[in-house]
This record gives sequence, structure tokens and C-alpha cells, in this order.
Amino acid sequence: MNAFAALCFAYLLFTLLSSSVLIAAFRTRLDASARYILFSELCMFLSSGLLILINIQAAPVHAFTIWIPNFAVLASELAILCGILSITKKMDKKWFALAIIVVAALTALGEMYRDASNFRWIILANSVVLTAFFIANYWICKYVLEPTFPNNPFTSFLRWLALGLIGFGLIRVIANF
Repeated sequence: MNAFAALCFAYLLFTLLSSSVLIAAFRTRLDASARYILFSELCMFLSSGLLILINIQAAPVHAFTIWIPNFAVLASELAILCGILSITKKMDKKWFALAIIVVAALTALGEMYRDASNFRWIILANSVVLTAFFIANYWICKYVLEPTFPNNPFTSFLRWLALGLIGFGLIRVIANF
């Protein structure tokens, strides 16, 4: 098992553990935000699992097997965005469904042209879109969630986490050049 597969396996276990804790903590009281976060966990579980299979050569490297993790990572971050928005009751499910369809279509389009073009632009596009989701999460935490729940340590934690992810996203974008 190569180092990337081991890292994906650790992330897979972390995702499984955190989603189990979420389900155990809320059981029958899963509100909208918890359902979005569980969807996010499912997406990351799928992405990590498939990346492990690709890296240990148990799954073929094909446009579809690359599309799934790319889509799942973007869908996961979108679900977190909608989960944070749903805490303030400002999220309608139809917009989430529409956004998921748009993300699926855009990642499919990118994968269809991966072989015909330089694949680096797809990596850059994914990094830019993820960073845009990180920025949107920060903006929602700072200007929507914090005014609704002032002096709440959890919302402050989410804002700082989103700010750190923006830094991570910017490093990924810069690393493409």
C-alpha cells in the first residue's frame, strides 16, 4: 500500500468514526444540518474508499473512477455549506439538489475532456471551486451564522476552520503554477 492509499485509509476511518458519532449523538433527532453533514461524510467516505481502491490497483483508472472522487469532494463541501446555512433556517432543499446537479455536470464535463487536454486545468478548476466553497463557508459563518448566534464558541470555531481551509485552498491553487 502506497503512502497516499494509507492516508486515504486513515481519512476513511476518521470519516466512518465521525459519522458514527454524529448518528449516535442525534439518532432520531437528525435535523437538516445534521443530514447535510451526514451526506458530506458519505461523500468523503466514497471518495476516500475509491481512491484507496485506485491506489492499490483494485479499481481501474478510468474517467468514471476519477469523476466519482472529484464529484464527491465538491459535493461534500457543498453539503457542509448547506448544513451551515440550514442552522439559520435559510436553506431550501431544492437549491442543494440543483447545486449538486450542477457540480456533477461540471465535474463530468471536466472528466470527459481530461484525456483530450492537459489534465492540470482540471486539478486547477477543482482547487478553485473548492476554495470558492471554503470562502463561501467563511462568509456564511462570519456574516450569517455569527450575527444569528453571537458569542457562540461553535460558530467561532467554524469560522476559524473555514479561514484555515481558505489558506489550504489558496496553497493548492498556487501549487498548480
